[in-house]
Amino acid sequence: MADGRQFISVVVPTRNRRDTLGRCLEGFRLQALPADCFEVVVVDDGSDDGTGALLAEAAKGMRNLRHFRQEPGGPAAARNIGIREARGPLVLFTGDDCIPSPDLLVEHARTHRLHPSVAVLGYVTWHPDLEVTPFMRYLAVDMQFSFPRIEKTPRSVTFNLFYTSNISVEKRLLEAAGLFDEDFKDAVFEDVEMGYRLWKTGVGTVYNRRAITYHYHPVTLEEYIRRSVKRGRAAALLYRKHPELKSTDFIHLEDLTDPKVRFDFYNAVLRYHNAVGLQEVLAEPDAAGPIALIPLEDRLRNWAGESLDRLAGIARGQKTQIEALERAVRDAQQALRATQEALAERDRLVATLDEKNARKNARIDELERFELRVKSSLPFRAYLGLAKLLGRGKSPAGPR
Repeated sequence: MADGRQFISVVVPTRNRRDTLGRCLEGFRLQALPADCFEVVVVDDGSDDGTGALLAEAAKGMRNLRHFRQEPGGPAAARNIGIREARGPLVLFTGDDCIPSPDLLVEHARTHRLHPSVAVLGYVTWHPDLEVTPFMRYLAVDMQFSFPRIEKTPRSVTFNLFYTSNISVEKRLLEAAGLFDEDFKDAVFEDVEMGYRLWKTGVGTVYNRRAITYHYHPVTLEEYIRRSVKRGRAAALLYRKHPELKSTDFIHLEDLTDPKVRFDFYNAVLRYHNAVGLQEVLAEPDAAGPIALIPLEDRLRNWAGESLDRLAGIARGQKTQIEALERAVRDAQQALRATQEALAERDRLVATLDEKNARKNARIDELERFELRVKSSLPFRAYLGLAKLLGRGKSPAGPR
């Protein structure tokens, strides 16, 4: 039997993704980690596409597969069932549209041995069999995932990067934090909220680039716009539950406050809908024929991603300018502090010189008073009289 301390329970919520779920399960069947070292717990969130039959058939050839079903309640509720049913001390979350690399579980187990009591975040990328559009590339590096930023500073993975496409954590830590909040009905921010509560209990996150899952789900701009509306609604729920979270980084509102970004955003949205109207006409059964002015099909296919690539570039450029300005301000503040310290040192020197001058002037005053006393004394006057009698013609100099 496997060492119980390293036994992993993989929790996969699913709903109406029979085909991609089959690919996901096949990926776990081919894991380098021995089958007696892990289990796969699939929770069917009320699917009606034959997912139940697929799971029953898959379980015949995969002894470490267990599956459960709930009425539609969302991925948070489904994951909670998976956590409660998990037999292992380590729980790994992934999606029904994610295909694991052969070493996924080996890498998660290794990282937990090196870093106990943390969450382990793996890498998520598009599956090589997919045609990755410019828009999907944009999502991978900016809006949906932040792996380029994570890889620059892998030791500072924040709670909002608790990606349930590829993350593992000890079951006891999940239970201590209170499991997923089932008020979140969609697959939006329920993971961030869980990550935040784990973070508040002192659970950090370690990133392992070698623990890879492949996202097998092409995404269109239209689909992501609908998802973004859900993101906004879920963000409102997140802020109500945790009013101490003041930042709007979760929904990327800051970029829209820049006038140039806002202007280009309006241009992009309006031109995109021009393209939508053109596509609708070309799709009509009685369309007169293709438009030969440009390779329209390819152009429209890539337009959204290219435009958003440009927008992302603008936003990144603005961010770079802001960072440069912040560095300049920090340098100026440092120079100001140095100047203030130099002025303070100068004031100390001036005060010292003033004190020396005051002592010198006091000594001079004392000498002048002494001279007056000498000149007014009887012996000195007698000396002057004697000098005159002797015919010297001038007074001798007084003492100095």
